Amino acid sequence: MKEKLFYFPFYPADWLADVSVLTLEEKGAYITLISTMYLQEDCSVFKRHIQNILGIQDKRRFDRIMTNVYPLLIDNGEKVTQKRIKAIKSKIQDILVKKSEGGKKAMLKRWSNKPKVYNKPKVYVNKKIDKFSSISAADRARKILNDGYE
Repeated sequence: MKEKLFYFPFYPADWLADVSVLTLEEKGAYITLISTMYLQEDCSVFKRHIQNILGIQDKRRFDRIMTNVYPLLIDNGEKVTQKRIKAIKSKIQDILVKKSEGGKKAMLKRWSNKPKVYNKPKVYVNKKIDKFSSISAADRARKILNDGYE
């Protein structure tokens, strides 16, 4: 899918179990990293970009925060990822594909049974009518239905 998925399910019990030992600042860094990973195509971020993603300029502060956050991440050489984020993203993509296919089938069914408006037969064809002639209201209505104007 080309468009980005802007949501993912949040599991409070799993979150609390994972981050029970983290400080509030570390929890914020962790959820920011998870969210950033989710928006990436391969669900990972480069290690060298983490400090900028978190907006931390002080190297000592960054190292202090990441000492407790790194064990929760999976190291893939130059990149890091999280244990569940890729599985969650693929599950949501599958759901969206199924919804899209269902919507397309419903659209085909809905529109295949409708009569074509442009193929309707003319109701009135026997005399020329203009807006200044004295004709009945029924004739004027037929003219409007056929031509779309009076």
